[in-house]
Amino acid sequence: MWYLIGTALLSLAVIMADWCLDAFTPARDRGLAPSQLLVATLSRKTKKPAASKTSNLLVPSQVMNGRNCVAQNADTSESEAVQSESEIRTLIETPSVASTANSIRRNRRQRRPKQPAVNKKKATIASFPATGNLPDIFWRAVPMDHLREHPRFVPLPQPEFVAKLSCLEDARLFQQGSWQWDALHNGRCTTSQAVAALGFLEPTAAEVLGVPPAWRRGGGGAFHRLGKPALRTLDEMNAILCEGAKANSTTIDEVTDLWDDDDVQNTTFFARYLHETDDEEIKERTEQLRRLGQGDYLDKAVRLLWGNTQEATALLTAINYFTKTDKKVVLKEVGMCGAGLDLNQTDLRSSLLIGATPDGVLHYDDGSIEAVEVKNHCPFYSNRGRKRNGGNIKRFSVGNWPWKDTSGVFSQYIPQLQMEMLCLGTGCRSAVMVRQSATNGALILRMKRDDEWIEEMLYWLHRFQCDYVEAKKAPPRDFFWDSPEKMDRSRYRRFVNRTAEIRNAVKLVAEIPNDQIQRVEEDAPMFLD
Repeated sequence: MWYLIGTALLSLAVIMADWCLDAFTPARDRGLAPSQLLVATLSRKTKKPAASKTSNLLVPSQVMNGRNCVAQNADTSESEAVQSESEIRTLIETPSVASTANSIRRNRRQRRPKQPAVNKKKATIASFPATGNLPDIFWRAVPMDHLREHPRFVPLPQPEFVAKLSCLEDARLFQQGSWQWDALHNGRCTTSQAVAALGFLEPTAAEVLGVPPAWRRGGGGAFHRLGKPALRTLDEMNAILCEGAKANSTTIDEVTDLWDDDDVQNTTFFARYLHETDDEEIKERTEQLRRLGQGDYLDKAVRLLWGNTQEATALLTAINYFTKTDKKVVLKEVGMCGAGLDLNQTDLRSSLLIGATPDGVLHYDDGSIEAVEVKNHCPFYSNRGRKRNGGNIKRFSVGNWPWKDTSGVFSQYIPQLQMEMLCLGTGCRSAVMVRQSATNGALILRMKRDDEWIEEMLYWLHRFQCDYVEAKKAPPRDFFWDSPEKMDRSRYRRFVNRTAEIRNAVKLVAEIPNDQIQRVEEDAPMFLD
């Protein structure tokens, strides 16, 4: 009897279970076995892969491939996949091959939803550790490749696309930092060698000019660099520098949508910078700095590395400032200028060659131009040799040095700025220097061209070439200041004094507060360890 009762109850339970299953199961899943129903339910609860937050930095083909992968891997319906593909096709289709990157950016901006202003509590550098072993030399830096996408920056072509130089002055088409640009420096007195060749880094002249002790060194480096064989003729430059393999190929510029100049109501900058640093980028930085940190290389090179990585950020400061007064101004990238100057038009291997590479050239709406040079003041200093409480402290600290002089340029940069104006041609009558700090904003300074000083500079550079480089005799200490000829000594010392006067005549154009410097994101730690 108990067996019959148990069988009846079991049958009743099965009937109730079937009724409940039909009542609470979606129509599309009815008829599935219980195990199949469980799998179907779990698959619907599983989240689809989120779109990468860097997808807005990809070219259209990369966006399409990435979205297609998501459509294939995720459990989406056929109609959803077709709709996504249709949207992508609409995004990348263009009326002709000649459509520009700017039109693609404009279309994207029209579809981009306006972001409401959000009041975020800003962190400050003081919120983060002031010491560390891995100084972030890329701290909030705008990469040069990103600046080249800015609507007010005109970039040079990639070096491999320069097929042929039509004149010597076309040497300026090679980007700063390329191997072609570096090859042009051999045997040529450029701005990095001119200050030493003029004797400004010798002990006595440096003391008169107030050159910082860290800069003071002999003229041996310039002597050896100027003694190297130089590229002097157009044929030599074309044969050695111009690869041209890709010059005739059809290319489509990569559109990364990094800048938005259509929605700037909530910013003081010409265009909003849309890039955000991700964890992978931080990881790559950290690994790179760990490699650089082996030995004492980083202790010696941190200032140079900081200056290089932060250069584009300082150029962006110039763009943002000068577009406030001239909406049509552009900053053009330029390589080594001056190869076409008359004094360089010679095949004689004993003649002086000069050249200069401004960090950029401002082109105003009225046709005038200005050379732009940027100097980034490194916030890190080494703690090597220092001890605290009997133990070693971390390798680096962050300093916060206020501007000591808001009206001048260091004397060692005067030859650089004057030579840049010379090499840009007679139409360049002034040069701008941006001195930028991580903690105290930036100074924008202007120096006027002085043709009499330039003529005197060329005289002494020719003297250095003739007296030492061509004679294959290394320059002695204070080689011009203590010249054996009295007339030479007097003339050179007047030249040094005139240099100091030019330094004191530099005008302060603007002092930019730190919160008005456009960088990658909100404040971040200055160390990566």
